[in-house]
Parts: sequence; structure tokens; C-alpha cells
Amino acid sequence: SAAPSPPYHIVPVRNTRTSVMVLWKEPESEDELLGFYVYSCEVGTNNWETCNNKPVTSKSIEVHGLTPGKKYVFRVKSVNPAGLSEYSAESTPIVVNNAISLPSAPYGLTQLNSGKNEMVIGWKEPKFPIGAEILGYFLDYCDVETEWHEVNIEPIKEKIYKVQNLNEGSLYQFRAFAMNWAGVGQPSEASDQFKCEEWTMPQPGPPFDVRFLEVRSTSLLLQWQPPLYTGVEPVTGYVVEMCETDLEDWKTLSDKPILKAQMRISHLEEGKTYIFRVLALNSAGTGLPSLPCDPVRTETRPGTTELEVGVDEDGNIFLALQNPEAADAPKFIWSKDYQEITTPERVRIETTENVSKLIFIDPSEEDLGTYSVVVTKTDGVSSSHTLTDEELQSLKKQSHRKRNP
Repeated sequence: SAAPSPPYHIVPVRNTRTSVMVLWKEPESEDELLGFYVYSCEVGTNNWETCNNKPVTSKSIEVHGLTPGKKYVFRVKSVNPAGLSEYSAESTPIVVNNAISLPSAPYGLTQLNSGKNEMVIGWKEPKFPIGAEILGYFLDYCDVETEWHEVNIEPIKEKIYKVQNLNEGSLYQFRAFAMNWAGVGQPSEASDQFKCEEWTMPQPGPPFDVRFLEVRSTSLLLQWQPPLYTGVEPVTGYVVEMCETDLEDWKTLSDKPILKAQMRISHLEEGKTYIFRVLALNSAGTGLPSLPCDPVRTETRPGTTELEVGVDEDGNIFLALQNPEAADAPKFIWSKDYQEITTPERVRIETTENVSKLIFIDPSEEDLGTYSVVVTKTDGVSSSHTLTDEELQSLKKQSHRKRNP
């Protein structure tokens, strides 16, 4: 008899800080299989190691003794009395770390727009596990008389969805589920009842996705999304309101409307917990308030790093941020004046595992402005720095001295 075919569909799953569970499917129509051998390799080394001395008969194995935070790939061979199969295809790479738990439920379901037979529903992403990637969401709906029905079969990538084919005038409730690599989590609490009817009010609907960044001991940056329903006229600005969590007293933060969908809020009291909400304005007046953001405590956390500004050995002017948190393949998202950077001819970004560096290619007054960076898969690591003309001139002198010693 011939040697067997290799197994297929090799899937590594996180297990502990130093081990991975590897699963596979056995080749079809193979009799007399004696079992399987599993091989591991740290990505980038081509150093394959055998994980088991004698064949395992199950279709999974715990591979121990791996290095935390390193990436590994796996492959498997089948064995029968005639010998060993070829290697299977390699698994996708996996970073060795503690197993991911299922996501907690989304929350804060809210109605963002409404037509005759459709509504736009928004929600907030799960709080746990912190920093874990959410692969998508599922939404259910029910009216007063019926059971829950699925809205979508394929996961929704965004935290917002237009639900169609509803009955005009009916009341509906919604609930959402989140999905990550571990699977689909628990449903959210049912939303309030929302009425399906065309919005015609002259003022704007609610802004949404109110969130905070760059939280320090007395300041933070608040950002939000403009309302989907603008009312009869375009939105001309925003009102931001603040409330200490133990009071029910909303205070307006600025005499004049805020023109952009963000506001830097300073002069807060250190160690207090606040919530914020946003209302949009148009010529007809003030619209519906957003859902408040989550409570935020004003503190500069231990280990907080700020953007470093400097000139490197080659005379390049740079901004850099070190991520103080252990995170699994975080992304550093840079922006200028809180907009995506779309000028690759002006800056280049170099990122290693835990440090990201923005280098100015030919620094000039075009580069003045506020640079910020947010680190994904962390508990809100973010920082910003405003590059002024005076500072740039000083950096250019240092750069010149390095390049022309």
C-alpha cells in the first residue's frame, strides 16, 4: 500500500502564553492511518521542529514550549504502515499569547435616522477583551408581536447598519452581537423601542460615535461623527455638553458653536469622571443629543508616553511614539490635523513592533500642524504634538549641523 495523503486545513488556535492548540482535518478515504506528526516553525527562521515523538491519533495537539509574543506556523504529516505523507500546507501564522475570550456584548444601540420603511441603527463596540480585533457584528430585530429575527447573515464591519423592509408606523427593538477570532459573543440588551417613520424635523438628528483620545490629567480630545440626518439645512456647528458622572447636570462647554467634529477639552479636574455628549446645529436650531460617551476619568496613566520630537543620526527630523502596552500586532495610525495623511511625498512612516516613527522628507512650512497617533489593540494609547514654525526652524538647524558637521 502507498503512503497516505497529507492532512489539510491546519488551524492554530491560541491557548496559553507559551502554547498553541493545532487542529487539522485528516485526509479523506485513508484506511490504516496510524496518526499524525506535527511540526512548528518560528516565522522568519525556517527552523522546523517536530512537536511529538510518536504519532498522535487525535486531530489536534497542544504544542508547548513556544516563545510568548513570537509568530509561528505549523504543518502536519499523516502516517500509515507504508510510511509518512508529504507535508501539509502551512497554517496561517499565529502570535503566541493567552487565548482570546469571546467579545462582550455591544451596547448603546441608538436610532440614527429613519425613513418610511427603514432605520439606521448604531451601537458601541464591546468593552472586552480590551484591544481584541472585532471581525464584525450581527443584528437582530423584533416588533412588539414577534420573536427575534436576524437582520444580516454576513457580519457587518461597521458599528452602523441600515435595516430595511420594515413596516411604517411599527415599533421595533434591536440587539447586536460581536464576533472575534474566538467566535460570536452574547447579545446586547434589547434597545429601546424605535418607531419606523420618516424623520421630517427641521433640526439635525443625533451625532454619534462620541469617543475620547489623548486622555491626560486635566485634558482630553473628544471626537464624533456628524449626524446622518441633517434636517432641513446643512449642519453649521456643534454644541458639546459635559456632566460629572455623579451629577445629572449637563453644562455647555463653549459659548460659540464648534465647527469641526472634534474638540480639545482642557481645564478639567484631575481624577474626576466625566461624560460628554454632542448636539448638532443648523439654521432651524439645536438637534437631538448624541448618546453620551463612556465615562472617562481624567488621569495620566503610569507609563503614558508622549510623542518624541527630534533629529536622528542621519539628520532626519522625526516624530516618534513608543507603545507602552504589550499588544498583539498593534497598528499605529498617524494623522495630521486629525485627518488621514495623504501626502506620502512629505512624510514616511517607519514602524517596528512597538515604536512608530514619522520622518519628514523635506520639511517646510507645509508640514506645520498637529500630528497625532493612535495605537490600535491597546486601551486608548494616543498622543499628539503641534509642530510650530519656531520649533521647525530650530529642528532644521540641528538637522543641518548633523548633516554638515
